[in-house]
Amino acid sequence: MLNNQVLEIWKKEIIVRATVTISVFNSILSVSSIKVTVIRNAGNPIELMVPPGNTLSTTVGDVQSVMVSQETIGIVEGKYCLEVCFAVSC
Repeated sequence: MLNNQVLEIWKKEIIVRATVTISVFNSILSVSSIKVTVIRNAGNPIELMVPPGNTLSTTVGDVQSVMVSQETIGIVEGKYCLEVCFAVSC
C-alpha cells in the first residue's frame, strides 16, 4: 500500500547489464494512479501511469532501479511482479 511516498522496489547492486520486465496492478479501490519510474544507466527514465483497476507491463534494458509512487494524495493499493535477467559471459 502506498501512502504519499516513493517506494524503490528494485535496485541493481552488481556490475552487469540487467533487463527487467515489470508488471504493476493498481486495485479498483485505489483513489489514484500508480506511477512507475524505471531508471536506466543511459538515456531518459521510463515512466508508466497505471490507472485504478488496470495492469501495465513493460520490459526495459540496462536498468538501474525501479520505483513506484502515486499520482495524487490518497490511499493506493496494488501488486507488482518483477522478472530480472542478467547477461552472463563464459
